[in-house]
Amino acid sequence: MVAEWYPPKDVGFAEGIYGGWGNFGSAAAAMPLPCVGLTLFGGDNGWRFALALTRVFCLIYGFIY
Repeated sequence: MVAEWYPPKDVGFAEGIYGGWGNFGSAAAAMPLPCVGLTLFGGDNGWRFALALTRVFCLIYGFIY
């Protein structure tokens, strides 16, 4: 995907930035997820609903993409 957006000489740099932001986004999303599971859904199964909510967001993003 990134290789289609940038000229060949800039692809490596662009992929490094893109990959770094992907890892940062994953970590940033993983930090509030336990809080969402505990406060928004609560109970012993709150983490299951929080993960299901994440799946719904990924599914919506997949259709948009």
